[in-house]
Amino acid sequence: MTDQTPDLAPCPFCGGKAIHQGASIRCNNFGCNASILPRWTKNVVGPAKGIPGLGFNLAAADTRRRWNARAALTSAPEAQPAAAPTSETVTPEQQLARDILNELVRARAKFPGKNVTFAALVEEVGELATATIEESAERVRKEAVQVAVMAIRMFLDGDHCFDSWRAEKGLDHLDPAKRALSGGRDG
Repeated sequence: MTDQTPDLAPCPFCGGKAIHQGASIRCNNFGCNASILPRWTKNVVGPAKGIPGLGFNLAAADTRRRWNARAALTSAPEAQPAAAPTSETVTPEQQLARDILNELVRARAKFPGKNVTFAALVEEVGELATATIEESAERVRKEAVQVAVMAIRMFLDGDHCFDSWRAEKGLDHLDPAKRALSGGRDG
């Protein structure tokens, strides 16, 4: 089920029309198809316990708020990464590395702090798979950059969702700052 909602900001990546798809939101431009998934966490839908339909409405409202906040950040000039210096002898590998670094800087500015990094990585891998089967080579490249960025963020930022589970297993923290404080190993 999709329905068009006038209270959604345009896509922060291509400026296309955003639509609801259930509690998710996606860009309706098939060349872009950016999306954001709902959070079904206790913090978001917990107040709806026992009230039919309210959890969905709370998740959809939270998703809409996050989509519009992301769009507002992307449109701000200070949110745009500085262009990497160019050279006539830049190899394809160097350009790809620059693109990954630029996207990493942009993503960390846009989504700072605690994130569900692993879930985002898995989502990006799924989008890469879809692009590989159904879309242009340029779209595959863009999705591959996103996968690389999320994999790097998994190492640089960790994922707080696994803290207690890893502690129960006797494993070190994924968050480098917490790992440094606990004297944990790196790898």
